[in-house]
Amino acid sequence: MMSVAAVAAVDDDTEWSSAVVAVVVFLVLFQYNFYGSYSWMNLLWRRDPISRC
Repeated sequence: MMSVAAVAAVDDDTEWSSAVVAVVVFLVLFQYNFYGSYSWMNLLWRRDPISRC
C-alpha cells in the first residue's frame, strides 16, 4: 500500500521527497520489527571496506 502511494506521488514533484522519506522510514521500521535488528543494514556495512577499518 505504501508502494502504491509512492508511485502515485512520483507524478507530483513536490510530494516526491516526502514519499521517499515515508517509504524509507516504513522499511526501516519493518526490518527492525521483523528481524529485531538492522540485519540488512549490518550486511551493507560489513561489505563496506571503510567500515571494516
